[in-house]
Amino acid sequence: MRASFLHKAALFVYKADARTPDGLPSVRALILDRPSAFSMNEMGADAGLLGERPVYMGGESGDDSALLLHRYPELDARAVGGGGVFEGGLELAKRAYGEGLYGPGSGEEGQDDFRFFFNYIEMSHKELGEINEEMERGRRGEHGRDADTDGGKEAGTVDELDGWLCVEVDDPGVVVGEEWARGQCWGMLRNAARARLVEAREAREAREAGGREVGVAGEG
Repeated sequence: MRASFLHKAALFVYKADARTPDGLPSVRALILDRPSAFSMNEMGADAGLLGERPVYMGGESGDDSALLLHRYPELDARAVGGGGVFEGGLELAKRAYGEGLYGPGSGEEGQDDFRFFFNYIEMSHKELGEINEEMERGRRGEHGRDADTDGGKEAGTVDELDGWLCVEVDDPGVVVGEEWARGQCWGMLRNAARARLVEAREAREAREAGGREVGVAGEG
């Protein structure tokens, strides 16, 4: 079950100090690009016009409940980290949405950034340690792949880290603004990471080439 949820998925860590049912320290994350075929109201909620928004499948853990994320602190909501994302405030959000202060009726761009997630992904600190070790092996090129035998892929590139890749995103719209299709956010972040890796490699090669030229000139 876990593998099917996480295949080509972008995760947003929203709680770093959680506990598993067994009491182990854990983190909780939400899959950003797994839209369901249902709205909140269709799933049995009474959320007015706001409840007509689609529900995203946040993961396979939880008590079959939904979580509301948005970018509006005035809705009596709790900040999630420091990136402009907020949790909760459903009653105020439902009322304000129905009155046209938010949503399509507000007439203001960016006033419709609400997202419902059903359940979540939970990982113990042990699982996270294993993930970090996997990423570190990828950075060191220890996955056993070879550029000559694996379709030209270089060890330590983003292709080696298809399993896990950690990035920081400043725009809260990535979490609550975009209507991602399945795997779409994962693809966007992966492509952005690849572009940055290519830029870094080209810059390093340029510096190394410049150093060789200086060395050759100095020998004369």
